[in-house]
Amino acid sequence: MQSLIKLLRRHHQYFNPPANQAQIAQLKEQELRPKPRRYQLGDDTLNPLFDDVIALYKDHNGIPISPDTSLPIRLMSIEEAYGWNTAMHSLGRNYKYLLWTDNHSNFMGIYLDSPIIGCIYFDDHEEENHVPRFRNVREFYTSLLSLVEHNFKIDEAENSLHWGNLETTLPKLQPEPEHDANDLVIARHYKNLSQNIDDEMLSRYYAMIALNFSPVASRVEMENLAIKTDDMFVQEHAINIFKARNDVDTIPTIELLIVTGGHNAKLAGIYALGTIGGRDAQDVLLRLAHNVDTIGRRWSQLIVESLEETGIETKIDLETFSYRLHTDSEWIEIPDF
Repeated sequence: MQSLIKLLRRHHQYFNPPANQAQIAQLKEQELRPKPRRYQLGDDTLNPLFDDVIALYKDHNGIPISPDTSLPIRLMSIEEAYGWNTAMHSLGRNYKYLLWTDNHSNFMGIYLDSPIIGCIYFDDHEEENHVPRFRNVREFYTSLLSLVEHNFKIDEAENSLHWGNLETTLPKLQPEPEHDANDLVIARHYKNLSQNIDDEMLSRYYAMIALNFSPVASRVEMENLAIKTDDMFVQEHAINIFKARNDVDTIPTIELLIVTGGHNAKLAGIYALGTIGGRDAQDVLLRLAHNVDTIGRRWSQLIVESLEETGIETKIDLETFSYRLHTDSEWIEIPDF
């Protein structure tokens, strides 16, 4: 962690003084103590994963608001974080702890409960989706400083340095032999929770955590979860992961979710097919175009855009949609499109 802190100081100049022993003790004993919950899988001792948080505060008790815009998100002081978390915990969120902010009512925090203790999540005021995005503080700071260095090296405009541009390690987009076995245990745990609880919001939340921790090799389990749920937000989340992985093997499932899923699944699915591309994706989009009434004509324009993204040439004349697979092939018309 010390090497990351040194790199942080190379790119930013405003830091509060180090936290004193009393402040560190308060953070350890009152704030980062894991909270017992119904689904606690581990013990209630201070997890070693929090050592990196302590290391940050021993170096600096947060970063103040300053003219320096080199960081898209800053560590709050122990006192500032305590104030925000007191408000959050009053709403029942006592299994997470906010530590970072972008100064625009967006935060990042750390989980206090097993089995995702130490994981980092986004708390976006426009989209309440608190699923883990990093396994620990080091993964988060590695991504943060990579973003800062990238911005610095190519001298982009300051507004490109946005916290939403962080490259997250969750959901999993590549095989990770060192993490996959444990991540699969976590994914199955939350999948089971999602399918055995009556609370719609909690079921959605648990399903999204399951999807984020699902290894690439457990694709079929992810597909089954997306197919069996009626929640269009879970369907959308699964499709977006398939798209990010550029996984051609999920195209049949994406087609099924477009046809049978909710609004968000249709939107995400059609976009995903355009991004994944290839002949299989083209075939699905063309089937949808020829049978657009099966999903609704409101999706016609998006289908056209995704077809074009896959390399198929299209044109619309009045109410007739035409396409051709190659520049030297004949146009195929779809009337009443």
